[in-house]
Amino acid sequence: MRQIVCTAPRTWSLLEESGQSLGTLVRPKWWSNNAELVVPEGLVQLRPTKVLHRSISAFRDDLPVLEVRYPWRGGMELVPMNDPGGALRVERTAWFKEEWSITDKDGSERARIKHRFNWKRFGYEPELVSESSDPLSAMQLLSLVHAIFIFQRRRSAAVS
Repeated sequence: MRQIVCTAPRTWSLLEESGQSLGTLVRPKWWSNNAELVVPEGLVQLRPTKVLHRSISAFRDDLPVLEVRYPWRGGMELVPMNDPGGALRVERTAWFKEEWSITDKDGSERARIKHRFNWKRFGYEPELVSESSDPLSAMQLLSLVHAIFIFQRRRSAAVS
């Protein structure tokens, strides 16, 4: 199974079983909504579509490739721009757990990500808990990892 590994401060790589990197997520600042993905498709920039907007889009050559939306009913939706019918729903498995289930439109679970707190680095780190036989692409998975970081930060800000 693939795994997500922290390779540097604010940098995570998606590795396959052999240790080869499939993609890298780089967040410039811990508080930033922007990030960069280095994936086989090329360099992808993650940034909000508009100022103070609830969604984050992935841009390749200034063209939107996918969008992560934060609907009012909770959770997240990952919508590819070329196939809006292939949207993925991301929800927490329980109210008190930092585990996220990624399901497709048929309701079958494609992956599960756990957001653990690392006391040594004093920050959250993602962990890929399970994957289906039809795995997500590196761009989809790392975009969702970034979206979960932003969701966690927004939720913490709302509480404080």
